[in-house]
Amino acid sequence: MPARTWKRALPALAAPQLERLIPAIAVTALLGLAAAAPTRRPAVPAMPSPTPGAAPCVEFSHTGGSDDAILCAAGSGLLQPLPDGVTLAACSLSVTSGTYGSATLRVHEFDPATLAPDLETVALRTQAVAPSSFSYVNGFAMPWITFVPPIITGSLQHVAEPPRSTLAIDTRSNTNGYYSPLTASYAQEGSPEFPAASFIPAGGSTGSLDGSHPVLAHALCGGDDALRSLRVAQSVRRTNVTLGDRPAELVQRFRVPEAVVLRWIEVAEAVVTTGVASAVIEPDMPAPAPPVIAIVDPEGAAGPPTTMPPSLVEATLSTDVYNGYYGNVPFPRWASHLDFDHTIVLQPGHDYWLYLRDASPLTLYGRALTGSEGGDFTAGVGAFHTRTGATAAWTPATDKVLAFKIVGLPIGPTGVPPRTNGFLMQVAPNPVSDVAKITWSGAVGPVRFEVFDPRGRRVGHGEGGAAGTWAWVVTGRDGRPLPAGVYFIHARDTAGGHIVRQVVIVR
Repeated sequence: MPARTWKRALPALAAPQLERLIPAIAVTALLGLAAAAPTRRPAVPAMPSPTPGAAPCVEFSHTGGSDDAILCAAGSGLLQPLPDGVTLAACSLSVTSGTYGSATLRVHEFDPATLAPDLETVALRTQAVAPSSFSYVNGFAMPWITFVPPIITGSLQHVAEPPRSTLAIDTRSNTNGYYSPLTASYAQEGSPEFPAASFIPAGGSTGSLDGSHPVLAHALCGGDDALRSLRVAQSVRRTNVTLGDRPAELVQRFRVPEAVVLRWIEVAEAVVTTGVASAVIEPDMPAPAPPVIAIVDPEGAAGPPTTMPPSLVEATLSTDVYNGYYGNVPFPRWASHLDFDHTIVLQPGHDYWLYLRDASPLTLYGRALTGSEGGDFTAGVGAFHTRTGATAAWTPATDKVLAFKIVGLPIGPTGVPPRTNGFLMQVAPNPVSDVAKITWSGAVGPVRFEVFDPRGRRVGHGEGGAAGTWAWVVTGRDGRPLPAGVYFIHARDTAGGHIVRQVVIVR
């Protein structure tokens, strides 16, 4: 039966009416009827937008309501392109289930020309929504989906393969006779800021939704200023080669076009294996070491030596694919770590090695080299080496490179600060390890300074006249040294002048 016969306009009910009309038991019964009879219109109340309850952010970057709904039976779903250039830390969609539902949500790079996901790379994030997530506690609605790490679409200039700035969320109802169909709410005349959404039947072809410009009901978390300032500093995003031999160690040489504070690294992963292939693990043998991802300074070496130099920074790469009851993370995916334990600054024009060790459990993607790569690619991405063990010889791979992404915070020049109505301020040194000197001039009346950490907590303050210098000792209010990271210095004068500078603390 065509999907369009499964839709209906939904009544707009006030909150008190909803409370009287649909207690939890009634919701279960009504949605159960809808699931049992897919040709009937979904019997669910209108949702103005996903509830902010338990939202992972305070302010939403985008929200959208609904006046219609569509039932997505097993295997079908919806595709919602996003505005150009969004940063995505989390999202909520108005998707409900009769009782226990199951869904897979993917965020793709989206090609506006073909109106389809970019087939040259794997999904940026993939999330399995387990049946137990559709709970009566939240009206059998899909929970907030948080992306760790967040999705960054902005990039520096002259990156080898910059990411697309256009994304799309693809949500599918999983095929299983025990799961209820999903009901998705949308607005027939949605925000023009969003490209139109489309229905995806179980066969995979694209279908339409009612209205001239349908947009799914949603709420998006774009993160704070610190998150939105992050950029992809180097990237090989095409994933057309699989490293099926699963080498134990890998080294990928790269450069960044601008100085950045390193935040995280991503690698494209095809599948994960819990142990080394064909290895017999005896009861008294230790478990295989988890993969470690690191940055190493080659210090001018042409290729990696047998004994690798100490890492500048490293972290364990997450191989946890379990995501709750019946909720294993689908593959392929871009895998990463939560964060590094300290801060480093990558300098432009300097070679670095992206180093993976104990990597045998991973099957990673690469990109085949054709010889037609442009100047930005050859300047930013160097040789790729692999080896079978920690003491084995390195083998150069002349026909491919690793698919990876370097994400960081750009460090702009501090010598000539931007002008804001004559009010000027600069911070030096930056990065800083002990004392930052804040120099300002051109203010109207006294100036007050406040320093905030990335979570928005005030960790320092000062004051002065219309011009002067303030020495900020980079310690917290308890006198202890502040941890390494990015901080924000706000300066305000009596005429409303407001300047914000980022400062990086290194340890």
